[in-house]
Amino acid sequence: MTNIAPWSAESPTLYTLTVRVVGHDGAIIETVTQKIGFRTFRIENGIMTINGKRIVFKGADRHEFDAKRGRAITREDMLSDVVFCKRHNINSIRTSHYPNQERWYELCDEYGIYLIDEANLEAHGSWSLPGDVLTEDTIVPGSKREWEGACVDRVNSMMRRDYNHPSVLIWSLGNESYVGDVFRAMYKHVHDIDPNRPVHYEGVTHNRDYDDVTDIETRMYSHADEIEKYLKDDPKKPYLSCEYMHAMGNSVGNMDEYTALERYPKYQGGFIWDFIDQAIYATQPDGTRSLRYGGDFGDRPSDYEFSGDGLLFADRKPSPKAQEVKQLYSNVHIDVTKDSVSVKNDNLFTATGDYVFVLSVLADGKPVWQSTRRFDVPAGETRTFDVAWPVAAYRADARELVLQVSQRLAKATDWAESGYELAFGQTVVPADATATPDTHTAPRELTALCSMTEPMAVMENCSPTGTPMPSRRMTSGRRSFQSSFSMRRIGKCFLRYPTHSSPEPSCETTVAIAAPATPKPSTHTVSRSRTILMAEAAARNHTGDLLSPSARRTHAPIL
Repeated sequence: MTNIAPWSAESPTLYTLTVRVVGHDGAIIETVTQKIGFRTFRIENGIMTINGKRIVFKGADRHEFDAKRGRAITREDMLSDVVFCKRHNINSIRTSHYPNQERWYELCDEYGIYLIDEANLEAHGSWSLPGDVLTEDTIVPGSKREWEGACVDRVNSMMRRDYNHPSVLIWSLGNESYVGDVFRAMYKHVHDIDPNRPVHYEGVTHNRDYDDVTDIETRMYSHADEIEKYLKDDPKKPYLSCEYMHAMGNSVGNMDEYTALERYPKYQGGFIWDFIDQAIYATQPDGTRSLRYGGDFGDRPSDYEFSGDGLLFADRKPSPKAQEVKQLYSNVHIDVTKDSVSVKNDNLFTATGDYVFVLSVLADGKPVWQSTRRFDVPAGETRTFDVAWPVAAYRADARELVLQVSQRLAKATDWAESGYELAFGQTVVPADATATPDTHTAPRELTALCSMTEPMAVMENCSPTGTPMPSRRMTSGRRSFQSSFSMRRIGKCFLRYPTHSSPEPSCETTVAIAAPATPKPSTHTVSRSRTILMAEAAARNHTGDLLSPSARRTHAPIL
């Protein structure tokens, strides 16, 4: 075969394979047709590569879940999830913690989503007490021979069914089931069948005597500095965070600390826990229907809202934090200055020539000028383009000018319309010294004080009704949520949400940005206009009480 276009998430080229069974008399007995792709995935010199290029997994962990049907999801649910991934720059999914419906793999082949295919195995409660206190005498499957056949059969069944899907890059032996000789048998069986795809298993972190049962160093909820220490120590295996961020409540705020690790060749990304809130619709005594979590059905003991940690709400509406993920997972990074635009293209195979870049000037948050350009940057390269921004024409009459560049689709795809934004970059031009300062004060401003020289912001934590809400801090750890304040990074700024001790009036939708003491150009990537959108979304959706999700869904997030 010649002139074969390789499959990747960037360019998911598929071919039709037809297999016919012909009888002795020449008659066709059976015909089977399947879409297939051609790609090469390897660990080369300790680095995972696809078609010869180092890959970074920009992923999420996904349970099969629907708020009306529970685990019985439909093709429409699956298609909606794939489209959400493509629109938010999520290039990979871990099928946590079981093989998914067959249609899901076909959609990932078609649209271009990388998969870690995970065997149906989790035995978390068998080997530990609360707090992950090891109880070796109760470990299942561990090294118990009576469990080996069943566990090998599970990984075998998954592989035999999914082997020909180009989207499946990695086999996973299961989730949070400790280790033991049973996993050695599973690992050997996987490589006997498939010597090419790597094997993933995080359980070895609990017992390094079994490091040989995973080809990847994979951890859960490790802090960025711990990961960096591993990467600096001449590691033999590539690194993945099979779970990180824990997107519960107002989280994902320190995600940039992890994407910054992409500068290390053996850091190969991670999977956000998790994709969608797991809550179900229930009819209340007054006849209304709302989404309910643990504890809402009189169930005690309960984990309460602990199943509400998705980038999507349970009704599949994107949460406000999804736009943070979208920006940080983008393969195209845009740096704007007062006289140029730099485009860094982290795509592996795709140039930016097929996208349009919309240049805008915003005066006090309102667009006053726009121009469309084509910036053609080959994959893996960075180029700078001169731009004559019309700053002088608008500077005198504005307190703030924002120069913004938006990367958009030049033509419609199967997952988004023409003009859909994938990434943006912006910078703030200092106000003209002769401009009249704004003395208007809102009745109650939701204030973000963002110094361009000292990148720290403060935003008060109010509920839509004015009642102080419990705060949550952004963390990569699974269990550290409650704190006296919550921090969210936006560009080079942080939003700090202190807890109040007395009720306050309801929050308005204004965000005021403090100007620096000595005005000078800033390169922070989120201006007042973007901060307003994000703060409004947070104020409208964050109730501080995940047991009452209807308030979160009153307003669609701005994406």
